[in-house]
Amino acid sequence: MCRISRGVWIMGMTPVMIGVCVGIAWADPPGGSGRKWTVEASNPDDDITAVKVSGTPYQMGWWYGNLLAAETRDNLTKFIASSGMSEPQLQALIDNDVWLRMAPHIPQAFHDELQGIVDGAAEADPPVTPAITLTELRRMHALVELMEFNCTSLGALGPATHDGRLIQIRVLDTDMDTGGQDNPVITVYRPDEGPAYCNVGFAGLIGSLAGINRERIAVCEVGETTLEADLQDPETYYILEGIPMTLLLKKVLAESAGGAGYTALDKAIQVIQDGPRTSNYTYGVGYGGTASDPNDRDSKTILTTRDQCYMWGFNEFVSYNDPGEPNTIWDSNVPLWNETYPAFPGVTYRPQYIDRTVDLIDPVSPNYIGPIDPNAAMEIVRRVAMTSNLLDVVFDGEALKLWVAYAEGPTSRAADREFVAFDFGAVADSHTLTLKVRNDGYGNIACVPDPNGPNVPEYGFPYGTQVTLTAEPNGNKVFKKWKIWDPNDANYFVIDTNNPIRITMDADYRVKAFFKCGGGIAPPLLSLITLGALLLFRRRR
Repeated sequence: MCRISRGVWIMGMTPVMIGVCVGIAWADPPGGSGRKWTVEASNPDDDITAVKVSGTPYQMGWWYGNLLAAETRDNLTKFIASSGMSEPQLQALIDNDVWLRMAPHIPQAFHDELQGIVDGAAEADPPVTPAITLTELRRMHALVELMEFNCTSLGALGPATHDGRLIQIRVLDTDMDTGGQDNPVITVYRPDEGPAYCNVGFAGLIGSLAGINRERIAVCEVGETTLEADLQDPETYYILEGIPMTLLLKKVLAESAGGAGYTALDKAIQVIQDGPRTSNYTYGVGYGGTASDPNDRDSKTILTTRDQCYMWGFNEFVSYNDPGEPNTIWDSNVPLWNETYPAFPGVTYRPQYIDRTVDLIDPVSPNYIGPIDPNAAMEIVRRVAMTSNLLDVVFDGEALKLWVAYAEGPTSRAADREFVAFDFGAVADSHTLTLKVRNDGYGNIACVPDPNGPNVPEYGFPYGTQVTLTAEPNGNKVFKKWKIWDPNDANYFVIDTNNPIRITMDADYRVKAFFKCGGGIAPPLLSLITLGALLLFRRRR
């Protein structure tokens, strides 16, 4: 419940922690809410744009597109151009083939979100030119599936970490000429249904390259060679008839929550196993445990082909196609030859460079970095990342915190940039208070505490904060009423004529203040005189 002073009550959502007050001019968005801010680094070149969106999939897409229209426009232009394909090639290969193979396997919610981005961007102020199209967004998600990823994934807990908590590493090594690093975005989703989750990626890409959800599930991937796939041979395109990797990871984040007899990790594994999958990938899935039982913490590495899943966990030896190992896994569709990963207590991993990684995580190695904490994890990233290192993330899966680094330009790899801290838990548990004056110039809204003050985080107020709103008329104007939207129903609102009012933030609220002209008789008298003159004129005719 959210109580508004003097006896007016509005039903709210499940209580969580933080809210924010934002003054914007909205063109009656379709419900939900959105907020944009900058996660500041010590070097402004390493700043990261963040957005938080809530509502239905379409509403979250609308706010994403509206808040990130400029960044999405720039990233789409650069990314699609980096493919080197002409417009006829894009139409023939991507629009009329690859996307059509993937589309039936993509959840409708994600299709709705993409359409929301288009519609929200169309209402952006200032507008973007050319307008963002659904075709471009589809192209980006299809082209990402065709890219080569050479990455490292590592999960560690228990004896391998400083205090036993889950630390997860994601190293994304791929083409740095796409320009994605020019538009870095951390997106926090708070959907009407399912857990809140966070994507670390690039403007316009709603799929996940790295992310974490409120149920303490953290995900990443490592690209694997798919022998069956050949872009020069359309007969092999059947391999793309599944959900694209980034959207599969997004589905993991959006759907993985515990239930009767199963954990959030069980659900995450099931989503990956059920697919349907496309090309070969390895997925790193960490689980920070439940608040009531942190001993549930775990992490799995899952190597997948289109038809097979091979999974291993902590302190588990794994080997592929290695004649020197009696327990090796033989699979001609897994192009890992003579590849064996030694087992270490509290660690599960899929490295790009085996020897280099083992040298850092083996407790008896002279170059051992550990026990692993966030700082040690960052140092591991610096030593294993390739020169084409686009994005790195270190997760604290229990505290719901991330440290994120993006490349700068085409040559400065992410591992050599600043790792910027991001408190996903605090942001995910936040709420938004959006304020609007009905008649511009008639008055203002004063909000206490000041959302831009030094004691309020830029993404909001602590849960339970009493926010006082005071309507302040200008000149001869007077306050008329408040219009307060129900956070659970964009079409329902209540009217309050008290001033000031007080709101306890336990949901996202939109509040509009109405003012009217007050005092004097000039406006009504003018209307009467004008009407009388018209009537007299008509009689004389």
